[in-house]
Amino acid sequence: MWIDGLPGYVSLERGKVLQTTALNIVDGRVVEIFITRNPDKLERIAAELGLSQSGGVH
Repeated sequence: MWIDGLPGYVSLERGKVLQTTALNIVDGRVVEIFITRNPDKLERIAAELGLSQSGGVH
């Protein structure tokens, strides 16, 4: 999945907290990792995945 133009993934941390992880890769090496857990910023992704903001399934 692409997150803000970077390759990444969505996960549920400890089964409860929705987060995205995006990797900035330069010359085949990860140079930056961006993790977002802010529910306000992840509202759209949570809705697409059928999750509530607390991480539970609707």
